[in-house]
Amino acid sequence: MSLLCLPNEMKIEILKNLEFSECLKCQLLSSHFQSLILKNQRFLRSQKVRQLFVTKQNIRVNFENSKNIWILDFDEAELYLRNSTVTVLWLELINYDFEPIKYLSSIFSFKFKIENLKLGSSKVPCDLEKLEGFMDSKNCRNLIVDKRFNISPKFLKMDTLLGLTISQTERISISIKNFKGTWLELDKNDLTTSEIIEIIKRWKSGKIPNIHQYNICLNDYLNILEQLQEICICLEYPRKFETLRNTLQQNFLIFILL
Repeated sequence: MSLLCLPNEMKIEILKNLEFSECLKCQLLSSHFQSLILKNQRFLRSQKVRQLFVTKQNIRVNFENSKNIWILDFDEAELYLRNSTVTVLWLELINYDFEPIKYLSSIFSFKFKIENLKLGSSKVPCDLEKLEGFMDSKNCRNLIVDKRFNISPKFLKMDTLLGLTISQTERISISIKNFKGTWLELDKNDLTTSEIIEIIKRWKSGKIPNIHQYNICLNDYLNILEQLQEICICLEYPRKFETLRNTLQQNFLIFILL
């Protein structure tokens, strides 16, 4: 039976139970179905999205329980993503003169939830106030900042962040101590031995609230092992150290990557 022959109520029930991929196929096959989706988009089932990959050209979507990657134009985003939950939204804006968060906000002005925001690359510095506003509007509390993204040390003072991963620390160095979240991960960096030890001491004294883990890659690890051992318990020499903040009894780990 043709969809055209069904009463409108039945068409809406069909829409409610269609997966995203099926909606796209039906759109391609039928202009009538396309107009039906646009007219009744509020009835579409909200989707669980594994990853949104956003560039200047388009949006690439990978849904949970699916191996397919779908490409959406920007004007289709609200139609299929409204009220969805996105595990990771990944932005890449290398070589483009856009303020990254203003760009994201112009595309995703509608309601949906982001669990993790990954800022992959940008030419223009990020506006911190816009970033906090965007994350609040999407109930997002986890930020991943790649080494290619243009950031400032002010990022580390964001009270709303529970987690932060930074792949490049040359520009922030010791100001990493300003980070107030619950976990922090660093890649290769230029922190000195004294700076790393100071971070650990501040954590143990409770001056950096609730941080329970650092992953720090050290280039010249042998030269600092002795100093680290003065304030850490050696677990697997020379790979890993553990220390405890007595008030919270949380583990604090430093992984030394060879």
